[in-house]
Amino acid sequence: MERLENSDLDIAALKLLGQGRTASVHDYGKGKVVKLYQPEIPEEDADREWAASSLAFSLGIRTPKPYEIVRIEGRIGLVYQHISGVTLLDVIKGKPWAVSASAKSLAWVHAEIHSREGGGLREQKPMLADHISAAPLLTPEEKQRTLHHLDRLPAGYSLCHGDFHPDNVIVNDGSWIVDWMNGICGHPAGDAARTLLLLSIGSMPENTSRTISSLINLGRRRLKSAYLSQYLKASGLSYTSIDEWLLPVAAARLSEGIPEAEKEQLAKIVRERLTPDH
Repeated sequence: MERLENSDLDIAALKLLGQGRTASVHDYGKGKVVKLYQPEIPEEDADREWAASSLAFSLGIRTPKPYEIVRIEGRIGLVYQHISGVTLLDVIKGKPWAVSASAKSLAWVHAEIHSREGGGLREQKPMLADHISAAPLLTPEEKQRTLHHLDRLPAGYSLCHGDFHPDNVIVNDGSWIVDWMNGICGHPAGDAARTLLLLSIGSMPENTSRTISSLINLGRRRLKSAYLSQYLKASGLSYTSIDEWLLPVAAARLSEGIPEAEKEQLAKIVRERLTPDH
């Protein structure tokens, strides 16, 4: 899609609303925001997010309306409807005793996404295969065995978010899904497996106390368990069908820009699942 050059704007003059590893979000006026990708992020990533978010919006998924692609000071930006609210992650942090209700909401929204077709988006299995082949910490044999496992899994044609977790859900009078950068066409079980993985592990700062770590891990287990229970009900899928995807999904995540401690956890999961008695 054509990029509209906006030479009249200065990024420093745009109110910063949020900052992430790949992009920053700024107020764009008139009920809009612009998601500006960092200069080092390939433009294809912005194109993929635009395609996935546009498709999701056209299919009736509650996601901010996409308006246009712009270029500001050389950076690619996606202009969206401005949705006010807090993330579901913030809701969970503020009301940890209500984690089950939050998990239920997360699961049913995820199942709704999977009820739509994702034709035209990047395909799930080839994407995972590319990431597995590039994954660090794994031997060539471990990669080959993981790729063989992936090859035997069923292809799917559903709309998949690709990075679905509580921080990508905005809550106000309902739930709004954001950040479609990893949106793909694939099997719902694989997308749910990635969510389970994201809810299960994640490195913590080195100075985190043992007490805080224990509380965080307890919260993760409760959220993961409640999400899985509700998602199985909402989707009609079996636990086995989701569990089969955890090996390739964990291996593929190794190629992402995540902390080394988290990569070590993922490599451990991969090796455990490659053992003959798993």
